[in-house]
Amino acid sequence: MRNFLLTCKRGGESIVIGYRWPLWLDDVDGLTKSEFEVETEKGSGQDGEIYKSSTAAKRNIVIYCWIKANHRTMRERLYSFFLPRETGTLYVTDGDVTRKIDYVPEFVDVDPTGQQRKATISLMCPDPQFKDITDERVEMATWEGLIEWPDDVMEIPDEPFEMTTKRTNLVVTIENSSNVTRGLTVQFKATGTVYNPSLFEVKRQKGFKILCEMHAGDVLTVTTGLKNKRVKLKQNGVEKSANNLWVYGSTWLQAEPGDNVFRYDAGSGIGNLEVVVSSTPAYWGV
Repeated sequence: MRNFLLTCKRGGESIVIGYRWPLWLDDVDGLTKSEFEVETEKGSGQDGEIYKSSTAAKRNIVIYCWIKANHRTMRERLYSFFLPRETGTLYVTDGDVTRKIDYVPEFVDVDPTGQQRKATISLMCPDPQFKDITDERVEMATWEGLIEWPDDVMEIPDEPFEMTTKRTNLVVTIENSSNVTRGLTVQFKATGTVYNPSLFEVKRQKGFKILCEMHAGDVLTVTTGLKNKRVKLKQNGVEKSANNLWVYGSTWLQAEPGDNVFRYDAGSGIGNLEVVVSSTPAYWGV
């Protein structure tokens, strides 16, 4: 139990609640429960109803803890930390596993009297999915350095030699074992001239293409997560929105449960592309 911790972070500040003082965890609701809103339709004279759709509801996490001493100081600390309209991130650590979820404070309630006073903290999570604290990253095409210098030797050979080599995997498989669809971050980096980079999911026969001309040093980033479907292009150190370059009919590819087989391409200059695909595993509970 002492390895179970709740850590709320906002900006550079944090509050830790666990089986330790000054905030002793008493109970917590909403970590393991998933609620889904199911929409059905009933026809005239029909037994039962017809299923139409279902969506996940927002998650309400309620934390109950005790304050042993310095009640007024800790109460003011809680009030100043959990501010209205200020979002934060809750990290849930259970042994060697830590997952996170973004929240907006709903309320903080502290008992006014008592030697030990109970505090109740209610957090609303519009996105009900918990995420891993690190992304899974796959490098489809990158440059790898070939030079290794011994600690006591630094000698340049007379003959020509290779300094780098390109490691290319046009097709990679990303396994999503969490059984929750998750968004991708796809980064195309040009080392020369490239036209119209694209990414395709082989099994589902869907993909996206970006109509643009890239030059050495340009970086095109596509994100496909919930409320984060964006295209950004960085050229000459300046990043700007490039959603207008998205080809109509393209799919905001995501990592579906199971194996996802991705292949990148370009209208021309594919050999001048470095491609990295990353995503964050997501879960319906801790």
